[in-house]
Amino acid sequence: MTGLYPFHSDHTPSFSADVEKGVWYCHTCCRGGGVKAFSLAVGEPWGTEHYSHRDRTRFAIQTRRRQAEEQARAILQRRIDGRDDTLWAEWCDANTTATEAAELLALFFRRPDLAEEFPALVEKTESEYSDALFQKMGLEAQFAGEVVA
Repeated sequence: MTGLYPFHSDHTPSFSADVEKGVWYCHTCCRGGGVKAFSLAVGEPWGTEHYSHRDRTRFAIQTRRRQAEEQARAILQRRIDGRDDTLWAEWCDANTTATEAAELLALFFRRPDLAEEFPALVEKTESEYSDALFQKMGLEAQFAGEVVA
């Protein structure tokens, strides 16, 4: 940002500030600095020395409360991430089981003679397939927050 320097009369923009870095400089009088220097230059007190003991205590409590809230949020986020990782791993296992069962059922569909020869295996594979699909749907609902395990 550029503009007129607020501390002396100037008709050309000689003041520049980088808001992201928190620094400023006047090219006319070669004065500059950071946020603290600008605050002191405009006559605003810097720091907490002008606050009462009660105010400083209140600020300290607020700071500790914010830190505790941030830590709690971080813990909750780690738990959510861990839950998501667990659900994803379980979903992948169920998906693999369902895919393998579907491939075997497709073989039995293409070869009815095998299905007639191994009826117990067909029944077991159908059961595994339906169980895996049900498990996948349940895990998807848990991930979406629709149900709680």
